[in-house]
Amino acid sequence: ANGSSIATFVLTDEVKITPNSQQIIDIPLKVNWAQFALILAEIVSLKNDKEALKKYFRTIKLSITGTVNAAGVPITIDQKIYN
Repeated sequence: ANGSSIATFVLTDEVKITPNSQQIIDIPLKVNWAQFALILAEIVSLKNDKEALKKYFRTIKLSITGTVNAAGVPITIDQKIYN
């Protein structure tokens, strides 16, 4: 958010997903509370201005980067999701 990371995650447990299937995996997040507090303060400051608040939420971007080990084959993930 605002060019800063607000959370990171690492999952080292083995998870097996069979071909042509889907599975929900719980992954704990490590939150950067200082950065999160800055974002929350900005949201609170805009609470009475619905248009500014909508505009702010439209600027939030999500990026997931990392590596998945698929049966010994490393697969790089670099996914950007925009609101």
